[in-house]
Amino acid sequence: MYTVQSLKEELVKKLEKEQDEYLENIRMKGVDYAIDRAYEISARQEIIDCLNVMNIELKDIKALIKTDKVLAMFYDEWLDYDGNLYESFEYTVENATKRLSDEFYNKDDKDVEQENKSVKTKNNERESR
Repeated sequence: MYTVQSLKEELVKKLEKEQDEYLENIRMKGVDYAIDRAYEISARQEIIDCLNVMNIELKDIKALIKTDKVLAMFYDEWLDYDGNLYESFEYTVENATKRLSDEFYNKDDKDVEQENKSVKTKNNERESR
């Protein structure tokens, strides 16, 4: 008798096999092609890792096992929602930049604003020459 866990392990193995075949195909096309596909390779691996820890119903696991090229399908669907990844990068960069800048200057916003005005004034003076 199959359990949810044993079928899930079978599904993960199936996805890993699909990923291995995909990687082998990329290797045959050379380094430049592999570099161009690095984002896709990474995303596909993240999908496998995500699925590995998710709770999935038995009927869904069975359907996924019986479906060809599941990983490619997941990746293609994920691309439609990829905008959220950019937003999370943007949020991270903005917050980290502010934190690092605050730490670097070790000043409150008024001091930093005053310093920025001073730099702008100097730049304006140079441009007017």
